[in-house]
Amino acid sequence: MIALWIILSVLGIAAIAIAAISAYFFVSVIGRKGIRVDLSEGMPPEGTAWHKYYDMIKASIDYLNCPERQEIVSIRSDDGLTLKGRLYTNLDKSNNFILFMHGWKSTGFNDGAVIVEYYVKQGYNVLLVDQRSRGMSQGKYACFGIKERYDCLAWVNYLNNRYGKDNIKIVLEGISMGASTVMMATGLDLPDNVVGLLADCGFTSPYEQFRHVARKSMKVPAFPLLNVFGLYCRILAGFDIRACDTRDTLSRSKLPIAMIHGGDDRFVPTSMSVENYEAAAGEKFLKVVPGAGHGVAYLADPEGVLTYLDEFLKKCF
Repeated sequence: MIALWIILSVLGIAAIAIAAISAYFFVSVIGRKGIRVDLSEGMPPEGTAWHKYYDMIKASIDYLNCPERQEIVSIRSDDGLTLKGRLYTNLDKSNNFILFMHGWKSTGFNDGAVIVEYYVKQGYNVLLVDQRSRGMSQGKYACFGIKERYDCLAWVNYLNNRYGKDNIKIVLEGISMGASTVMMATGLDLPDNVVGLLADCGFTSPYEQFRHVARKSMKVPAFPLLNVFGLYCRILAGFDIRACDTRDTLSRSKLPIAMIHGGDDRFVPTSMSVENYEAAAGEKFLKVVPGAGHGVAYLADPEGVLTYLDEFLKKCF
């Protein structure tokens, strides 16, 4: 009896510990807590990639932050959230649009500051979206593309309703979580004026990404942590971490896609872009930038990445 009591006590303590760790993982990963300051507000914090490359992108930040160059736009999500974005239109009245989805714990301005000035001066219109629970947009939880893919479609519909579906072409671009969002969106009924995808360091599925973080960053086994964490996500945030996989959606999509990934990405493994590339059924391209970390491929090799982007966008538009 004593031995049984000890076993039950140990199991009870272990269950409480797992529940507590899973709850911490949920709050820190899914919630709004810890979102970095928007670059539009000034110098980024030390230790971030933005701080390291700040001198390189400062001119672009100032360009995007000019009120006369941007229009704050908004839509309502399918589940009633007000989502906002910044629209930058080209002075030449181009009909080519890039819809940009940012990464985890970031904002549209933060991630778009690197490249949007270049896009606008090249003749493209750019819509920088603040994803749900980020930046100017409403929401308590980031859903790692599971709900955001529907938001992406809603933004496409916004552009089509405003400018006319037959008048414009749209390329979906995303970085990190945003890249996975646009790849997951290919599993939806996208209008035929969506003509291509750009995916920078996207993961294959929320589950696979969470498993990688648990094992490599937290140094804890994925089981049973992700089982309890996944339960929190279903009950509190209303999404299933296994509900969508980019390898599946890309395998059924004929859209051309250009992928980029840093060769030294420690957060989203480069191998995930390789898996996405191998799964994609449409015309596909993959550029790995040696030595680049997560989300900084362009900053590490601006000339090479810009050439790659230019060639792809000319194919799409």
